[in-house]
Amino acid sequence: MKIKGMDKFHAHLPDYPGKRIRFFTRLSAISAIVGLLFMITMDGIFRLLLSGAVLLILSPFGPFLGVGILELVGFLLVYLFWKKKNKLLERLANKAYQKALVYALIGIPLVITLAIHIYFPIDLIVPISSMDSITKFLSTNITELFVGFNILDIALRSIFGLLLLVIGGRTVFRTLNIFGMDYMGLVYVYYPEESEVQHHEIYSILRHPTYFALFIIALGGVLFRFSLYSIIFYGMLICGLMIHIRYVEEKELIKRFGDSYRDYQNKVPAILLKPKDFGKFLKFLVGKQN
Repeated sequence: MKIKGMDKFHAHLPDYPGKRIRFFTRLSAISAIVGLLFMITMDGIFRLLLSGAVLLILSPFGPFLGVGILELVGFLLVYLFWKKKNKLLERLANKAYQKALVYALIGIPLVITLAIHIYFPIDLIVPISSMDSITKFLSTNITELFVGFNILDIALRSIFGLLLLVIGGRTVFRTLNIFGMDYMGLVYVYYPEESEVQHHEIYSILRHPTYFALFIIALGGVLFRFSLYSIIFYGMLICGLMIHIRYVEEKELIKRFGDSYRDYQNKVPAILLKPKDFGKFLKFLVGKQN
């Protein structure tokens, strides 16, 4: 299947003709795998290496440390993609985007894995000791904590959690299908003269549909696990996402479009879909908007 905008995207990667472009696909895949393995390892690292009182003190913080480190690295790399634009354009000209893309294709998968990690149990590798009461409390399903084991609750949460994962994935696919690989690959950041103002109806209800996809994928993880850990991880991701949107991405857009973009910000939410716009989003999702 030919991906829209792939030719324009590929044109800005002069050192990667033909099948050599697969380097970037492999780079993203490796970044995502390493990021996920890092967080899963950090979930149980203290239980694996420590014992006694020190373990009981540090064990609850391992998962937070893993998520925090990965979030910092991921968003920092994405920030560098934007920050280094002017210097790279001056120094490398037509190869500037190619150089900067490495930052984005390592950082973005790391950010995505923050959402995927929420679906994983904290004790995937190392079991939680019965004496490690704080970690046990933070990782246990909230319903189970207050009501007890309930198979219907688990089934419903699993169904809706996985449904949100599918909806998030479908949102990304539709965005790529409509706007193209050059748009999703942020070519317009380095070469704004090649970009086109988008008038698709999805932008009348969401400023950032791909970030909304990440938002609902992560929310699906919260439903799926429904633990205090999952809720806090979700909050950490959303905070990082909103900081990036406000101080990096939209700062650049305000420079480009001025007051018109500020007016747009006041009218359309960034990643929170209004209930009245659900029908429009559903049409976008099923492919009735092109």
